[in-house]
Order: sequence, then C-alpha cells, then structure tokens
Amino acid sequence: MSIKGVTHISVKEDPQPGAIYLPRGEWRTGAVYTRTDSVIEFVIYDGYAYECLKPGVTGGNDPHEDIKVNGGNWKSMGQYDVIATRILLANFAVIAGAVFWNSRLMSQKGTDSSGNPSDTFTNYREDSSGNETGTFHPNVLIDFQNGRLKAKNAEIEGIIRATGGKFNGYLQTPYVNLGTLTANATLNLSSGFNFVCAGNFTYGVKTLYLPSDASYNGMNCTIFARSFSKNSVAVRVRITGGGDFYYPGYNTQIYGVDVFNRKLKLEAMPNSGNTAVTWYIDNYCDFDESDLITS
Repeated sequence: MSIKGVTHISVKEDPQPGAIYLPRGEWRTGAVYTRTDSVIEFVIYDGYAYECLKPGVTGGNDPHEDIKVNGGNWKSMGQYDVIATRILLANFAVIAGAVFWNSRLMSQKGTDSSGNPSDTFTNYREDSSGNETGTFHPNVLIDFQNGRLKAKNAEIEGIIRATGGKFNGYLQTPYVNLGTLTANATLNLSSGFNFVCAGNFTYGVKTLYLPSDASYNGMNCTIFARSFSKNSVAVRVRITGGGDFYYPGYNTQIYGVDVFNRKLKLEAMPNSGNTAVTWYIDNYCDFDESDLITS
C-alpha cells in the first residue's frame, strides 16, 4: 500500500489505548478534524502526515505552520510501517472508504438503533452468533469468514438459491422475447422465467424444450405463444429427455403441449427419486385434449 505524496512519517509516541487512525486525505482549509478516545484523524500535507491533537480543529494554520508556532492542533506522524500496520490491521481501519472489522468489510454509512442515518461505525458490534448488537448498523456488510452478505440496496443478476428468508415489496420478472421460432430450442432459465414467442407456418411447428435438471426444483415458468398473423402456428413445449408433464385429472401421460395465442404456466416439481424435475401445468383449464401430445 502507498499513501500518495508521503515521503516521511514520524511517530513520537503511541496513541491512547484502543484508538485507531482514520485517514482524511489531503489537509483542506475549512475542513473540521477531530481526535477522540477511539479515533485519531490524520491528514497529508506537503508530503508529510500529521495527526490531529484535539477535537474540532478547523481553519487556521496548515499543520506544518501550526507546529512551527506551537499551535497545539497537529503533530507529525512516524515510521511508515507503523502507520501502515495501524491503518491496515486494526479493527475499524478505513481503506478507500471501506471499514475493516475482524473478517468483515462494511460501509462507513449506516443507521443507528433508532433507524436514523449514522456514520459512527466504531459502534459496530456482534455477538458470538454474528448478530448485530452495537448501535451502528452498516448499509453494506460482507462477512468473508462465513460467506454472509448484507446490503441495504442490492442489484443481483443470475440465479439465487436460498434455504429461507422473507420478501417485502414486489418482484419483477420481465418476459424474454424469443421472437419467431425458426428452429427447435432449449429454454435458458438463467436468462429469465417468462418467455414470449411465436410460431410461423413457413417454419412449421417448432419445439421449446424445458430443462429437467433437479436444480430447477420449485421454479415457475410462463410461456406465451402469440399469434402475429394468419400464418402463425402453435409452439410445442416438451421436457428435455422426454419426460412427461403433470396434468390434473388426465390419466394419459402427456409429453408435450401445443401453445397458441395463450399462456402456459408451469411449475417444476421433483421426480420420485429427486434426480430430476417434471413440470406441473398450473393453468390446465386453459387447454383441452387436442392441445396435449401423448407420444
């Protein structure tokens, strides 16, 4: 790691027990700097590092000039490796705006116990089970040791596999437009769970294959085959590997469904050995025997 512009740092004595250094970047006129029992802010000025000696330091002389006139607001800091150790290895160390604590990485911003905005990240605490017990709750927390991620506002792409939890709000699952099918195709559920497509007389009836891997257990999928013109034809839906559909009230095995100008709503359910899935037709009332393929 390097601190831009630093050519020499000197430490004359250790900080008070439990205090950590908080870098504030280049010294700026008018900025407010502070020192408490737990946090010592330091700045870079003219190639040197200076630590703040008391709370509420603002304006006045720059750190170099302050020391020359015995202003009592700043003092020079010491050996680079000592400072680097305190910044990088100490709990609540701050690097590029992120805060390190044990094996966690968290944001400097969050909320207090009342839900109000807060930046007092040194008040973060956890019990032995990883539950937050302090008065600071970060907007973002990454637990590298246990693989836990917490985010106040997250955008996640791809497939999410979870064993529990709760959901508040709305869930948006946009339709993936497959256009006119000119050849048979296998649905890629990693790109979405709702699909719109069309068949055309020129190409004949084409087949969409649903995946049968056991990892899709519990997933929902909707396929809408619409009619663009008088030349439109049905889209046939089958299961990869030749599996049959679940279809309530129908005793014959169903190996395909012709979908034309309507939706086919499906849910993946495990087979008897949990080695694959078959697909249950949720809106079976929208189809009759002529739409079902039995071979």
